[in-house]
Amino acid sequence: MVVVLFHVFHEGLPVGAKIGWLPFFLPFNAGNAIFVFFLVSGFALSIGYLSKGDLRSWIRIAAGRYVRLAVPVLGACAIMNIALATGLLRPPSERLPIFQDMLTFQPSIEHLFRFALLDVFLNYDFSATYIGALWTMSIELWGSVIVLMGVLLLRELPGRIAILVLCSAALAFSQEQSASLLALFPAGVAMAEAYRAGWLERIGAKPGAVLLAVGVAAPFVLPQTVWAGSAASIAFVVGVIAWGPARSFAEGKLSSRLGAISFPLYLVHGPVMWIVGEPLMRHFGQDMAARLAIDIAIVALSFATAVAFLPVNWLAVRLAHAMGNGAVRLFQRAALRFA
Repeated sequence: MVVVLFHVFHEGLPVGAKIGWLPFFLPFNAGNAIFVFFLVSGFALSIGYLSKGDLRSWIRIAAGRYVRLAVPVLGACAIMNIALATGLLRPPSERLPIFQDMLTFQPSIEHLFRFALLDVFLNYDFSATYIGALWTMSIELWGSVIVLMGVLLLRELPGRIAILVLCSAALAFSQEQSASLLALFPAGVAMAEAYRAGWLERIGAKPGAVLLAVGVAAPFVLPQTVWAGSAASIAFVVGVIAWGPARSFAEGKLSSRLGAISFPLYLVHGPVMWIVGEPLMRHFGQDMAARLAIDIAIVALSFATAVAFLPVNWLAVRLAHAMGNGAVRLFQRAALRFA
């Protein structure tokens, strides 16, 4: 939701002149939202195996992870491919200036499948992308690999939290931005270990509220670097876990429903902005009131489109489960053969 608000109100379809400090506020801080996304991915991918040590659960996640990400990405990119091929999008020179540098290639089925199934994960190119927000997918996939290999190798080692923290710190100060963003995945695993040990819940409400406040306020005072954003996101998530009211909200029905559409919303808000928002703003966005109305409509339409996209997301989950269960069966047969 935060990424959508940032892209609509600040980056893609601003109501007026861009306000430089707007992304510092939590509802528009897309950078912090993405950091939290990576951190929670590390936590969620590792907590089950760390808790139970069930190799079958690890195999299920490892075997299905690529499919879980790739199928919805392919679906969202297909929407943009159709929009390009059918002329729903104007030629680059006729678009609003901010939309002129993307989607300048000739659409084709071959390009669609190559980009959505391979290049988006292995060789992301802004000039070849269908959706700008997909730059995170390669980091999410390789971060998942780091998490899965890390928990497999470290689960039984003493001092594994210290090892994870050191790995995260080494990555955070890398000169490569993509490598530094990967630091959030081992940090998420370390957080899962701390949560499993009960440390996070023992922090207490007042320190938790302070950590949450630090995470919210950090963009205003810290440099705009990956390490600073990572530290702020860690404080924010730990604060949510430790402070009762924030945790209650995060565990509530509204948060759960937002979570159910979060990945579809991330994928489809770009197509909605391109197919509906850009022409509306180009034709009717002459004054601030009209631009504000258009932005609100685009946010609402993005949510509605994300709900409509849920079957694609569910298909990805089912295919990932099928892949995972198939891999488990193969593993069990192999284990019996060599037993």
